[in-house]
Amino acid sequence: MSDFLLHDEAQVQCIHSGDAKPTQTVLNVKVSGKAIVTQVSIYNIKGCKQLPQSGGPDLTALWTSAATRIKAGGIPVLLKDSQSKCAPTTTATGQPARLRQRHLAVDLCPEQFRTGGCP
Repeated sequence: MSDFLLHDEAQVQCIHSGDAKPTQTVLNVKVSGKAIVTQVSIYNIKGCKQLPQSGGPDLTALWTSAATRIKAGGIPVLLKDSQSKCAPTTTATGQPARLRQRHLAVDLCPEQFRTGGCP
């Protein structure tokens, strides 16, 4: 099965269109020259449009799911379909962050490997 691996330049947003950036990356593991991101990385969110009256804005995102078979340093890496919970300033849970543009992640199973299955 193919999926896309998140790297430090992948454009991720909270559901209210706030831009999310990782606080840490795995510098010694790179794809297309960009450091990858693992499940333990907290994402800081800026520009969330959720109103304070509604418990916002979202400030951070914590990842609740990641790859099950691909790890870096023993920690699951983040994929395009990984889920997170955003933390607004006044509530414990929020909405999942999402990858904004698919082409900013790297395909784990390039087309030439798909006919015979991915390793």
